[in-house]
Amino acid sequence: MSSFFLEIKNPKQTPQIDFKSHVFLMGSCFGENISSKLDYYKFSCLSNPLGIVFHPMAITTLLIRIISRKSFTREDFFYHQERWHCYEVHSKFSNPCLDQMILDLNIRLEKSYHFLKQTSHLILTLGTAYGYEHFDTKKIVANCHKMPQKHFEKKLSTISSISQILGKLLRTIQDFNPDITVLLTLSPIRHIKDGIIENNRSKAHLLAAIHQSIESQNSDKVTYFHSYEILLDTLREYRFYTPDLLHPNAVAIDYIWEQFKASWIAKDLENVLQRIDKIQKSIAHKPFYPNSNSHQLFLEKLQEKIQDLYYEYPNMQKF
Repeated sequence: MSSFFLEIKNPKQTPQIDFKSHVFLMGSCFGENISSKLDYYKFSCLSNPLGIVFHPMAITTLLIRIISRKSFTREDFFYHQERWHCYEVHSKFSNPCLDQMILDLNIRLEKSYHFLKQTSHLILTLGTAYGYEHFDTKKIVANCHKMPQKHFEKKLSTISSISQILGKLLRTIQDFNPDITVLLTLSPIRHIKDGIIENNRSKAHLLAAIHQSIESQNSDKVTYFHSYEILLDTLREYRFYTPDLLHPNAVAIDYIWEQFKASWIAKDLENVLQRIDKIQKSIAHKPFYPNSNSHQLFLEKLQEKIQDLYYEYPNMQKF
C-alpha cells in the first residue's frame, strides 16, 4: 500500500488491445475520456456515434437498434422549438431539416453496425440509474430535448431491472458478435442535479447491477473496469477534479488511462506509445518561423518517423 493513497491492483486482462483491435465505446461522457486517449495513440475506436447516453435502458435501446439495423423513420422524430428531435439520441443531432436528420442518423447507424460487427472490445459506461419515462410511449428517453417535465416521469431504476436489462443486452451482443469482449464501467462523474444523496443511490444501483449481470453471464468475455473506484477511492481529493467538483481533471484522466493501459493495452506496445506521444507533441508544436529551412527539415524528419510506424504497424490509424 502506498504511503499516500490506496492503490487498486491492475492485473493484465485478455484479449489485450493492440492496433488490430476495434474498440467501440458507448454511454456516459466519461467514456469520451478513454476514447480520446485511444484515438490519440492511434487505436481503432468508435465512441458514442449516436451521442452521449447515461441510462442503461437508453444505451440498450441504441445498441439493439444498431444490431438489428433498424433505420430511423419519420415516426421516430418530433418537432419542438423550430427543430426536429429524437428521444433516442443526443440533442446535437437535432436539426431544422427532418430529411437531413434522418439521413445523418442512418449513415451513423450503418457505420456503427459494421464497426460493431468487427469490434473486439465494447466498453459500456453507465452514468445514472435515474431515467425519464415518456408518459405516452412508456420508454426511458436518452434526452428530453427541453420538453416540458409534464411529458415525463422521473424514475430510479431498481437494481433488479438494470441487471435484467444488462443481462439481455449482453446476450444479444454475444449472439451478434461472439468474439466481442465487453467491459462494463461506472462513470465517476456525479449527477449533482439529482442531489448528492440521490446520486449516491443511483451509482449504488448501477454498481450492484453491473456486478450482478457480470456474474449471471459466467463468462470471461464480460468484465468490469474500475474507473469509478480509481477516482473515488484512490484519487479521493478534489484537486483531481475540474472547478465544478464533478468531473475528473486532466491529471485524473491521465492516471485512469495509465491504469486502463496497465490492464488492457498490449504490454509490448509501451515503447511504440511513447514514440506516438512524441510525434503527437511534435505535430502540436507551433513554430515561430514555419517557412524556415530548419522547420521544413523538422517536418521531413517527422514524416519519416510517421512512415516508419506505419511500416511497422500497418493496422495503426492514421495521424
